[in-house]
Amino acid sequence: MSQFRIQSHPILPVPEREPISFTWQGKTLQGYANETIAAALFANGIRIFGYHPKDPKKLALSVKYFHIYPK
Repeated sequence: MSQFRIQSHPILPVPEREPISFTWQGKTLQGYANETIAAALFANGIRIFGYHPKDPKKLALSVKYFHIYPK
């Protein structure tokens, strides 16, 4: 989970947060208090959050717009 999270920043502090567990589509995942569901899902390796009800388009965060690259 930590490979997609900011561990340190040269200017801003990265505060310690309380870890929490939640369930997404039958899987128990880890997140942090006050974190968005999208951020927690992305940190857990989930890139597709669902499908549009009218057509088969995926509902996801686009790497194209966020410039997040895996190590």
